[in-house]
Amino acid sequence: MNHNIFNKIIVCSALMATGLTSCDYLNVVPAEQATIEDATRKKELTLGYLYSCYSDLNNWNPVNYMNEDVASTDEYVLPSHWNPTAYQIQNDQRSSDDGGNWFWRHCGYDGIRTCYLFLDAVKTAPGLTDEERRTWSAEAQFLIAYYHFMVLRKYGPCPIIDHAYDVNTMASEVPGRSHFDAVVKFIIDKLDNEAIPDLPNRYTGGNWGRADKVIAKAIKARVLLTAASPQWNGNTMYETGPMKWENGKGGWETPEYGKQLVNPVYSEQKWKDARNACEEALNFARSQGLELYEKSDFEELKEVPENQKEFMKYVLRMRYAVMSRPNSKDNCQEQVWGLADQSSTLFASLPRNIVEKADGTWTTGWGGIAPTLNAVKQFYTKNGKLPEEDSEFYSKSEYYKLAGEEILENEPSFGGWLDADEVIKLNTMREPRFYAWIAFNGGEYGVHLVSEQNPFICYMRYSDYQGYRGEQDYSYTGYLCQKWAHPALSFTANGDNSENNTAPRPLIRMAELYLNLAECEAALEHTDAFLSAINPVRRRAGIPELKSSDITPSKTATDWVRSERFVEFYGEGIRYYDVRRWLEGKKYFGGPYTGLNVGTTKDPSVANFNQETIIVRYENVKWNDRSYLSPLYFNEVDKSDTMIQCPGY
Repeated sequence: MNHNIFNKIIVCSALMATGLTSCDYLNVVPAEQATIEDATRKKELTLGYLYSCYSDLNNWNPVNYMNEDVASTDEYVLPSHWNPTAYQIQNDQRSSDDGGNWFWRHCGYDGIRTCYLFLDAVKTAPGLTDEERRTWSAEAQFLIAYYHFMVLRKYGPCPIIDHAYDVNTMASEVPGRSHFDAVVKFIIDKLDNEAIPDLPNRYTGGNWGRADKVIAKAIKARVLLTAASPQWNGNTMYETGPMKWENGKGGWETPEYGKQLVNPVYSEQKWKDARNACEEALNFARSQGLELYEKSDFEELKEVPENQKEFMKYVLRMRYAVMSRPNSKDNCQEQVWGLADQSSTLFASLPRNIVEKADGTWTTGWGGIAPTLNAVKQFYTKNGKLPEEDSEFYSKSEYYKLAGEEILENEPSFGGWLDADEVIKLNTMREPRFYAWIAFNGGEYGVHLVSEQNPFICYMRYSDYQGYRGEQDYSYTGYLCQKWAHPALSFTANGDNSENNTAPRPLIRMAELYLNLAECEAALEHTDAFLSAINPVRRRAGIPELKSSDITPSKTATDWVRSERFVEFYGEGIRYYDVRRWLEGKKYFGGPYTGLNVGTTKDPSVANFNQETIIVRYENVKWNDRSYLSPLYFNEVDKSDTMIQCPGY
């Protein structure tokens, strides 16, 4: 597939490869001037240089389980050796000795330097029209703003870089951290004044994925929502005590802010600014033809019993919403921005032992991305409520009892093959997104995961199928994720994969634009506007719309939108930052994480398997407030005259 920019940057980024030689976040040695001139001697080469500015985006794939931000939340667990840095975060073992995946450089300052070098080069690059020069420069300016935001949301107040520093710059001349609000202002000013005015309204076709006004306005909204959130709006954590945090090393201060890094005073105006930006982003995206994916006529519905077609329509809709290509034949306009990089998340999610081949070997997934029971219980019931808040759902004492034939007769499926001897009540009477994205014991995975056969049923208790076999790689919870399995994915008897779907992994979807706005309206106590923003997402997902009577002191509008964000963005890399900006780390990430009783014995009985237990190897999950931010490598701090570490490390 050659449908968007991210398929091109892998090659084009080689133009700058000689520069990536140092751990210093500013000491990225540029190509010599002759090399840069050579890289811009033709229009095509200059465009390739621009594509290299995008290359750092691939270092943060929002669905890749190898990304520590994605795999260290309460959404799922992995075999503990699959992603050691995520495991460290979950168990409060992160230190400045390692610094994790080092996004500070690889998703931030490397890209920023490349962009500034491009801006210098494009001014005199031959063969460009004035419009191309302006547009391509605006794309680089957008990326500078975006890379600053990537650093800001993970590491907190950070250096503002406004030009490409010479590699011989003295440490005393390198900027330290700037006040959080100053960095936000820098980002917004760059978007408003140097990016958005000269970007096209919307790129489509082969240019899809390049920065345009739709994307830039969506990122502006996300930045201001972050700035309005409790982590950065009225947070006094960094004022006193063990988490006290301020500048001062080497005499470095932020102009107009002094040593202070975070303003502890709450400002309602920040929510108003965010609300206006979110509304503008949503309205502009819609004016360009983007909208929630709401297709209803799916070929797969022909196999569904008549009394379940309406419900299963929503299940298929939610699978296709995240797995359809932009500008596809189904006119999917859900994705605002995305990455072509597929990563290995699909095979990490697929069940083991999918089909036995003629030679006795198996076509198999790795079956290690394991949704927690914490996550399972945060998906709604069919009534659009949390299980524990729905009076029509089972009592907690019944969650782990078998559902039985009578209940399963009315459960959604593609062929009525759900196993009454395996499915528990907790996994019934749920909303469409639960069935679309979560797979469970006795339930279906995909539509026809094995071609020309009945729907694939997961048997998570049995070692000969998808269960624990006495080894390290298995589902630690008894659940599997199927969000990234395309509905058309099917394996033949000889193990061939009949579906070659390369839908981009979402960086931003239309659902986020709606829910960002809903969160702002909730904070401002605008009930009617809140309902208008959140209900399109719920309606599209096939659950009842909220009414004003659903908003109570015990279940506020903010509570509702936070729950909705968990479900809608499950596994999309958003949860890590949502919980942090809400200052709810201890509540959600403080453990324990639980699953069904897996990993203690092979082939357990029904009663033994269907118990809520603390997940094996995840007994020590805990939260420390220092984890709201990530540490810098200690040597990055030691060699700088102005840089200070994040508090608590």
